[in-house]
Amino acid sequence: MKNRIFIAIVALISLTSCKNDKSEVAEPKAPVETFKVGIDLVIKKDDSLQLYYKDASMTDWVFNKCVTKTVKGSENPQEVVFDLPEDVLPTELRFDMGSNKAQEEVQIKSFRMKYFEKTFVAKDTLFFQYFYPNEQIDYNRAKAIAKPIVKEGTTYDPIFMSRQVLTPEINKLIK
Repeated sequence: MKNRIFIAIVALISLTSCKNDKSEVAEPKAPVETFKVGIDLVIKKDDSLQLYYKDASMTDWVFNKCVTKTVKGSENPQEVVFDLPEDVLPTELRFDMGSNKAQEEVQIKSFRMKYFEKTFVAKDTLFFQYFYPNEQIDYNRAKAIAKPIVKEGTTYDPIFMSRQVLTPEINKLIK
């Protein structure tokens, strides 16, 4: 009788311990899909590029609502991908061409947005249809080449702002 009670207690402890071990094992999380923006370009000198974003709750550009990428200069095209933070669905975008005042011409090969399996692409000269340059960029639409302009006495900040026609394209991706 004592043997049976002892065996029952050992079995109960074993089952309870196994149960606890299973609960401590974390289930693997599924990778989170973020809104991605890619720009294929030829940028000849090292620089730091920024992609600012606004969401539905924002009316103005906010300093910390951006993704920064460091790029190595090259004569060859390269893709720069900006992964927006988790749970950010943009309504507008702003592409800052960097901080290197010695930057040469930058050729924009394509612009891409991706969210889950949906993708939007604007190639070469179609970039201008969705973005316009500020006064610190001399933009050649026919060749899709942007030349940053250094203006004495002003802060160096060559940027492309999204046009209103980009918002419906963003909405197609996120709906």
